[in-house]
Amino acid sequence: MNKVLLFTAAGGALLWVSRMLSAKQMSENSVIRILRPRVSKTNLYGLTIALDVAVDNPTNKSVTITSPVITLSSNGAHLASTPPTRNTFRIEALSQSMLNSVEIQLPWTSLVRYAGSMLTKFQELPDGQRTLENLAIPLEYKYTTYVNGVLYESKPERVV
Repeated sequence: MNKVLLFTAAGGALLWVSRMLSAKQMSENSVIRILRPRVSKTNLYGLTIALDVAVDNPTNKSVTITSPVITLSSNGAHLASTPPTRNTFRIEALSQSMLNSVEIQLPWTSLVRYAGSMLTKFQELPDGQRTLENLAIPLEYKYTTYVNGVLYESKPERVV
């Protein structure tokens, strides 16, 4: 009886280690990209930004990921994020998959607070450097997802 229990525990541990290594390899090698960021609508609450999400799986194993929670920030300051969902997607080995299009609601309060600091910085610039590029809002995104049951959080990447 002890040997059966020992072999079962060892097999379970090996399976768990295998899943962890597979998820680690997927998270290190996979690429979740944001495609076609665009303003889809405006209303009294703010801007709604629509994003297409693509996942590349360059590994030789298929994986299951949850729908990523995408967080928008500007210079490290949180602006908005997508709500978490329980949707899962199977990404086949050596393939690229398009996930659902996601929408992020950016409240006017976040934008007004950020725009006020941008205008202050813009006024401090010398006349020759006051261009539209200096008024652009630098948007960054990061995502959090589960790859084969293991949590993965990306580093911030620039959108605009």
